[in-house]
Amino acid sequence: MVLHPGTAWRLAATALVGDYLQSAQLIQPVLIHVMALTTQMAQTAVCEKIHSVEQRLCRWLLNAFDRVPGDALALDLGDLTEMLDVPVEALAGAAAQLVGSGALACGPGRLVLLNRSALQAQTCGCQVIVSSRGM
Repeated sequence: MVLHPGTAWRLAATALVGDYLQSAQLIQPVLIHVMALTTQMAQTAVCEKIHSVEQRLCRWLLNAFDRVPGDALALDLGDLTEMLDVPVEALAGAAAQLVGSGALACGPGRLVLLNRSALQAQTCGCQVIVSSRGM
């Protein structure tokens, strides 16, 4: 799924079968990515159970900003309520805290990172774990 305007690459699963599975040059990066993705999914499941909405929002935003060029995301809070599976009121409160701290600016269909350090200070440790795994 592509969440931000721009270019994305797609590779059909059939491109990885047959003789390609014998190539260490191809299979090693694929396995590293699968391991990193598995770590991210497991850590996200833990994070959803033990951390606050504010911490989870910070983690999600840091991950998203790491993957896009620049400091803006083409998303609004409605999009994030679905991705984080939290009530809009809770997410609005968390976003208001980030805006108040100077970490984030919110506009219609746009979230802008103003101060990465402020966002990092409010996130949980899950961000560091996932980042250290190459995701």
